[in-house]
Amino acid sequence: MTSIADAYDRAAQHVASGTDAPSLSTAIRHVTAFVKAALLDAAIMADSTPSHFIYVDCACGRGQDVPKLFHTLRALAGMKACSHLCCMDVSPASLDMARDMVAKFFGTAAKEPQVHVRLGDVTADALLPAELGAHPANVITCHLALHYWCDTKQHVQQFFTNAALAAHPSALLLVTFADGRWVVRAARDAMSQGRVDAHAQAVVQAGPMQLKVPVAHLGRRLVHPFGRAYSYRLQGRLEECTEFLVHEGALARAAASAGWTHVALSERVDVLASTLMAHGAYFASLAALMKASEDASKPPACTAMFRAMVFARSSAVAAGFAAQVWSRR
Repeated sequence: MTSIADAYDRAAQHVASGTDAPSLSTAIRHVTAFVKAALLDAAIMADSTPSHFIYVDCACGRGQDVPKLFHTLRALAGMKACSHLCCMDVSPASLDMARDMVAKFFGTAAKEPQVHVRLGDVTADALLPAELGAHPANVITCHLALHYWCDTKQHVQQFFTNAALAAHPSALLLVTFADGRWVVRAARDAMSQGRVDAHAQAVVQAGPMQLKVPVAHLGRRLVHPFGRAYSYRLQGRLEECTEFLVHEGALARAAASAGWTHVALSERVDVLASTLMAHGAYFASLAALMKASEDASKPPACTAMFRAMVFARSSAVAAGFAAQVWSRR
């Protein structure tokens, strides 16, 4: 099975060379981008985020969330500014593209944000670069990566601990991941229809996504919420690699034990996208920026695989974020 770093190196190289097949996964990626943009917008707009804030993008990939930051700051017209943008990933090829993305949207001579792009594992390394000293992060995002770290409870726990060590007490932590409940239900459906391979794996085909889930994971009782591996492949974009079932309750407990005691939001990406689109004109304009206008109102069924959660360390910050999401019209 391909390692995570190798899989994302090759995906970045495909994108850079134009040899990928973006049309196969375009709708999924655009809807997910819209939801991530809406959550980042609310986090930056929240009263708990200061006028000059530090933003940490964990597992930043090719820097796809840099445009989201740029568009929100432009919409705020100087009301808030990102003083430091810190990006970390395990894929060197992805980081090269992340640097290019920062240069494209913020230039190379701008005083803000000061950019820190570096190779690192967010479950093992400090999230903030040493040059920031004791200045804590105000907004931390970790998108579509937690399902790689649920091999052990300790692995997930270390991520939340590292995030807490990097964060201001009023910081917000935004995450998206493959929802283990969806994976199990889809695999059970596949198994009931006889789609099981020679290795006793239920084979799920959901649009351009293919999952192979061991039948042993599909019992009615979940004995242990971590360490349950399956394979995931996104046709034309991501090679087959190993993910682990994410149990939302276990994830929340791991977060709480590191100080992220309040869940400000937890929702499936497809539900959140369609709800936001029905809420007001602002979200329609944001969807257009993310090229999701045609898909966000009725997202592809397979986007139900992904869940968004937002964590805070106090009830006031959590409530403030939740109110901010729906204040946009």
